[in-house]
Amino acid sequence: MNIITSTTKPQLALSSNVSQSRPYGQVGASLMKPIDYCHDDVTSVLNELVKRRSVVIVGESLANAEGVASGVMEEFEVGKVPEELRGVILYLGDLKWLLEFWSSSCEKRTKNYCSVEHMVVELKKLVSGSEENNRLWLIGISAFETYTKCKICHPSLESLWELHPFTVHVASLSLSLNLHR
Repeated sequence: MNIITSTTKPQLALSSNVSQSRPYGQVGASLMKPIDYCHDDVTSVLNELVKRRSVVIVGESLANAEGVASGVMEEFEVGKVPEELRGVILYLGDLKWLLEFWSSSCEKRTKNYCSVEHMVVELKKLVSGSEENNRLWLIGISAFETYTKCKICHPSLESLWELHPFTVHVASLSLSLNLHR
């Protein structure tokens, strides 16, 4: 999970992903690397964030989505973001662990305390605050297949966090099979 805070220029603060610690830019299999992104996609994500509080960058593969997310993070690091985005940007990284947990949790609801459910509810409160007081945005990434799981439950993560998918398309299959040698 990455947190970006700012009053004048966004600053990046990094922390490890809950599910597994990995260096930023490394996903799933250790052989994959983020795919180069289109700057238009980065600009579109920033414009989407100005209009909405929560965006999930959804790609054909996780590497597609992570490529665009790294471009968005670079824009924040150098301060090339709209003034309306000054505040806290919470980068959740790959939502796979959360989406899988949430979909299985919906099936077997218990009355026991669950820290993940607590986190989901607390983030919902923060994201759905009043417009003028709310300075928190969520950004996550996901592959198409995984993102469909966030719509399954009731309530769905999509509705709880007011998630808006931003779809990244790949020009050719060869780009999505980008591996280190």
